[in-house]
Amino acid sequence: MRTVMPIRRVFASFLLLAAFSVASRAADAPAYKVSSLGTIGGEGGWDYVTIDDKGETLYIPRSTHTLVIEAATGKTLADIKSGKRPTAHFVQLYWLLTSFFSACAEVGAAGYVICQP
Repeated sequence: MRTVMPIRRVFASFLLLAAFSVASRAADAPAYKVSSLGTIGGEGGWDYVTIDDKGETLYIPRSTHTLVIEAATGKTLADIKSGKRPTAHFVQLYWLLTSFFSACAEVGAAGYVICQP
């Protein structure tokens, strides 16, 4: 006879596992500090500023363009304009994928992302 776990129990188990995973990583996490402050000028609001893995380049999506800034000096490296309005969600997705592939590379694994319509 086959038993089926209720979806609530599966979801609760997943959340519990995720909580333990986050708690164990929090103990190993480095302490963050503010190393410098700067002013971001220009048109449009911004949200979800992302920095690369090396801590050298900031990616700042604006309402009409994306700024790429050198973190150490604040110098603008690129101003990416597109026909479509860049969203902060795209930058977060980019950060998530680069973090995933970096983690895979650290442990010697090959990471794959399969997209379906």
